[in-house]
Amino acid sequence: MSRLETALSVAIGWWISRVARAPRAVVLSFVVIAVGSVYYASQHLGMDTDRADMLSAELPFRQDYETYKRAFPQYVDTLLLVIESDTPELARAAADRVANKLKRTNTLFRTVSRPGAGAFFDRHAFLYLDVPELRQLADDLAQVQPFLGTLAQDQSLRGLQQMLTQALNAVDDGEKLDLSPLLKALETAIEAQGAGRFHRLSWQGLMLGNAASDSGARQFILAQPRLDYGNWLPAAPAMNALEGLKHAMALDGSQGVTLRITGAAALEYDEMQSVARGAGTGAVVSLALVILVLLAGMRSPRMVAASVATLLASLIITAGFAAVAIGHLNLISVAFAVMNIGLGADYAIHLCLRCRELNTRGAEQSAVLRTAVSHVGTSLALAAATTAVGFFAFVPTAYAGVSELGLIAGAGVFISLITSLSLLPALLTLFPSRASGDILSTWSGPESSGPASFGRYTDAVAAFPRRHARAIRRTALALAAVAALSLPFASFDYNPLNLRDPDSESVATFQDLVDSDDTPPWSISVLEPDATAAATVAERLRELPSVSRAVSLPDHVPARQVRKLAIIDDMRLVMGLTLMTGAKVDPPSYAEQRAALEDFQAALARHLHSGAEPRWPALTARLRADIRRLLDDLSDGTQVAAAHSLAALDRSLLATLPDTLNVLDTALKAGPVGFKVLPPPLAAQWRAPGGAYRVEAFPKDDLGDSEALRQFVAQVSALAPHATGLPVISLKAGEAVVAAFQQAFVTSLLVIAVLLLLLMRGPRDALLVLAPLLLGGALTGAVVTLSGHAFNFANIIALPLLLGIGVDNGIHMMHRLRSQPGSYATLLRTSTARAVFYSALTTIVSFGSLAFSAHPGTASLGFLLTVGVLLTLGVTLIVLPALLSWRQDPP
Repeated sequence: MSRLETALSVAIGWWISRVARAPRAVVLSFVVIAVGSVYYASQHLGMDTDRADMLSAELPFRQDYETYKRAFPQYVDTLLLVIESDTPELARAAADRVANKLKRTNTLFRTVSRPGAGAFFDRHAFLYLDVPELRQLADDLAQVQPFLGTLAQDQSLRGLQQMLTQALNAVDDGEKLDLSPLLKALETAIEAQGAGRFHRLSWQGLMLGNAASDSGARQFILAQPRLDYGNWLPAAPAMNALEGLKHAMALDGSQGVTLRITGAAALEYDEMQSVARGAGTGAVVSLALVILVLLAGMRSPRMVAASVATLLASLIITAGFAAVAIGHLNLISVAFAVMNIGLGADYAIHLCLRCRELNTRGAEQSAVLRTAVSHVGTSLALAAATTAVGFFAFVPTAYAGVSELGLIAGAGVFISLITSLSLLPALLTLFPSRASGDILSTWSGPESSGPASFGRYTDAVAAFPRRHARAIRRTALALAAVAALSLPFASFDYNPLNLRDPDSESVATFQDLVDSDDTPPWSISVLEPDATAAATVAERLRELPSVSRAVSLPDHVPARQVRKLAIIDDMRLVMGLTLMTGAKVDPPSYAEQRAALEDFQAALARHLHSGAEPRWPALTARLRADIRRLLDDLSDGTQVAAAHSLAALDRSLLATLPDTLNVLDTALKAGPVGFKVLPPPLAAQWRAPGGAYRVEAFPKDDLGDSEALRQFVAQVSALAPHATGLPVISLKAGEAVVAAFQQAFVTSLLVIAVLLLLLMRGPRDALLVLAPLLLGGALTGAVVTLSGHAFNFANIIALPLLLGIGVDNGIHMMHRLRSQPGSYATLLRTSTARAVFYSALTTIVSFGSLAFSAHPGTASLGFLLTVGVLLTLGVTLIVLPALLSWRQDPP
């Protein structure tokens, strides 16, 4: 041993002797410390679920976003309510009801707005159409105006049938009218009536055509909930209220309207639920599996109970340290518990298995514990030091989430070590265990000099690395070369949406908007000092190849208003009297409704059998048959049932007509729109109280592709260096995370290398520990790359754990070999090799199930941990012994 190792061994031996003399006092001390930690943590350890806080506020993109938040706070942490229907009228009415309801619940929502909706847009909607679109709309309305007057006077099934009869007779007389859309709508309504389905005809779509675009059937409400980041689910009150509202207003599709929720706050809420869903069950299952592995390795329930108690104590004390040192946990540092259990179990396994090995050799029971600690205590301390370095290296990085994790987990490593060298020996002293041979393992034996043979298959496996050392070294070298060549192709997934459950409502809705909406939620905002600068930047942004459109407040002043207003004036002259007529006739009776249907059926028959060729023969024949069946059904039932059926058909066909006529009447009253007269609510969406103007740029390509995201952000940022928004934050945050991990790993590897040089016998031993660590890490990266996976914000936190496991394994194996010269031939049948195996197995069973999680981020973390631990284990138990045989002196 080196002098430092010797001094460390003496210190640990002295401490264990003190623990053995007063085990009850040690246990009582840890109970008091644990109880105190529980109390203090319960009072002072909060939860910060704000993702923004996980990156340093000093980063430039964070400062740009803070500036944007101060200018437009209403766009931060919002919920986007997407209201959809087959008809624009239903969507609009539902959006109005929901928005009004939310505005009255100001205890849950700070702001509520309807982007692109309101009285201003209702009145000036036609001014935002292109001139050709507006001309076509005017021609279409002029053509149907004579027939529309009939319907406007009698807004009932009777009036509709009379209008259709007149229009069909006009077609027979040679009029160029296209009645197919209305005939098809009538056919659909009758079929829905017969099937008992909810249906509403959209008169806005029929009358306004392109002016009632598909976006009209999708309405948006932007709501900013009041969030409490001290709670695990900050948006829970608002989300629960919206779910209740959805059910109370039947916005589940049963009445033709659906309400879906997305936006930053909803995405975070659903992700928290996705992560938490089943977490309790998963933790219980993982703990049960770890206990089974410990039982399989230790074959002693008392040792397992003592190990589990030690793990829980170290976990509780570490939580108390977190409360004192930081005061809160974040979405990443909460993983300290997982890492604490994974690494803390290693110390217990190594100590207990060495005790078992000494027991099987017949060592004196009173000296077993002291001898075991003297054998493994030094390697445990060295492993703890190097592992802690791997965590502490993250403290100075700009990734605050991992920085806090590094501080907590690094301190937790030493807490676990101290607990394992104090509480565990005390418990084993109070409750000694004389474990007999391990029937599940043949890696130990009764000899004092080394393990005996337990069968040719076991011996062959244990001797494999030594017998095939040269081939293993060559294979390892080839694999290292392949891994090194593949690592440049490793990628980082900057899209946070890919870390969330794709089946959750918020993610599915967000992705649907990305795929189908003209204004996808992936956008970049730019702040400019005045309207002129905003208009200029918007124009320059539109010229960028990656930008589909750019919008600012000046863009809300319609172009070519003189020409458009002239067309609208002509439309008002044609349609004005029709719209003013209104519904002035008495409501029809059942007999009148039925008579109108019979008259229309006769008109259909005349159209089909007239001398001229019918315009829509198949559609007309189907509709005639549908009306015949409807009339037969009415005759088969009572008059009350028949009247009820016709009333339902009347609602299906005409319920939206009054709203459409009102929309048309309002839009025909449009007047000039100037920049200074834009309504204040609209201006507030684009102009900050301090005078800054917002310009919003939308991407042309799908930003789910990392290259498209890079190009979009790069091109916009080149024009506007302080641009911000979800694409910028996602990309820059990913780059900051990658840079933080690169910095941390370079630092940790250098410090670990220096520590190994100082603490081990020489450079050769240090290299023998580092080489498998580097090979295992490179192979892990290669598997991730070649399997089509990518590193992301979630799975990258597995790297410090893999680093700690790799260093620990190498240190334990080298320490066993150097402390017992000549044991190379039997190294893989010692308790040290078994401890390395079972330590890795506990990690695999703890985290391997995560790979099957429905949450993509959790699944990627589980996959990376499983692959990394398996490769690290293989390198330690196969490649390291093969490397040790190089220039190994014969025993």
